[in-house]
Amino acid sequence: MEECENDPRTRTLDVTLQGGAPWGFSVKGGSEHRCPLTIARIEPGGKASQSGALQVDDIILSINSVECEAHTEAIQLVKGSPDTLQLIIQRFVGPSVHLSGC
Repeated sequence: MEECENDPRTRTLDVTLQGGAPWGFSVKGGSEHRCPLTIARIEPGGKASQSGALQVDDIILSINSVECEAHTEAIQLVKGSPDTLQLIIQRFVGPSVHLSGC
């Protein structure tokens, strides 16, 4: 996991998971739902959990270097990652932030 930017309210991180599917997380939201694409769940014992790099409510900015806002596109990109999955995520720092209606 590598930090990409230095903003006091958010952190942008480069997360790489190895070993192939299942990756051990699910997503929610997306442009078709008028909400940011976010990590909805992390499966205990899965690759995402073992890496310790992802958290629920992290916002997904890109998947395998493809900027991604749509849920359906995100699912296709994740499922199409045979061995390595790279995510650029944005994480709010400080008090929990919940987006209305998402």
